[in-house]
Amino acid sequence: YFLNRDVVRAGPWKLMLKARVAVGPKAGKLPLLFHLGEDLGETENVAEQHPEVVARLKAAVQAHRRDLRDHSRPVGKTLPAKDAPRVLILGDSISMGYTRHVQDRLGWEMHVTRALSKNPRTGKMQYENCAGTDKGIAALGRWLEQSDDGWDVIHFNFGLHDLKRVHPDSGKNSNDPSHPRQSELDEYEFQLAAITDRLLATGAKLIFATTTPVPEGVRPLRDVADAERYNEAAKRVMAARGVTINDLYEVALPRLEKLQNRRDVHFNAQGSRALGNQVIQA
Repeated sequence: YFLNRDVVRAGPWKLMLKARVAVGPKAGKLPLLFHLGEDLGETENVAEQHPEVVARLKAAVQAHRRDLRDHSRPVGKTLPAKDAPRVLILGDSISMGYTRHVQDRLGWEMHVTRALSKNPRTGKMQYENCAGTDKGIAALGRWLEQSDDGWDVIHFNFGLHDLKRVHPDSGKNSNDPSHPRQSELDEYEFQLAAITDRLLATGAKLIFATTTPVPEGVRPLRDVADAERYNEAAKRVMAARGVTINDLYEVALPRLEKLQNRRDVHFNAQGSRALGNQVIQA
């Protein structure tokens, strides 16, 4: 019986070529050999007294390692049926964080993808940050064309980039509270409505995810209260069109200290899984 690549049990013998813990009775020179028939608590290393057993079991471990190396194969995945629902995720970097979790959980029954773009350096396709509604207006056609067969479900969100401060001349990110937002509230609502109408025209079921909470002191500057203000505007747009709301803001808010990075709009691994679970339920 092999444990990992470094421990083997054969009859009463247990050989450890590596030890995760080297304290107490197990401390000492490797390898460690124990006779479990006489020493179940593994208190006495008898490797020096039984070199022939060490040599035999060490050879078995080495053969086991070669066998794993020579006959290993990629981890298998169960692919969804060709006619399974096609799901498109559109959103900012927060959605990039939970997309992989959603794909891992739903990938056997649905075709789940997100907005993609080509990496200019490698030429490979990669997750794309859909950013704000201004980019959404410009790039929506390209994202929708990723499937020749259209989409059954589109889960989308815009807002986190719209409410950040930008320099009025260069348009670059800013930490100055006197500078305008990337899209002021009325412009955001107008542009989000245009995006939603275009998505509705695809015939897909739409699910809109609210903007997640913004912590104090984040850079580039975002006002904490703006997340709620922009979400209220988004909810008006969706209510007028009968679009389902996935309220990620309310899901994240009570557990921000555990789920969100400090002074950062992004979420840790636990947070991304929690958001992803909410997306899966929606």
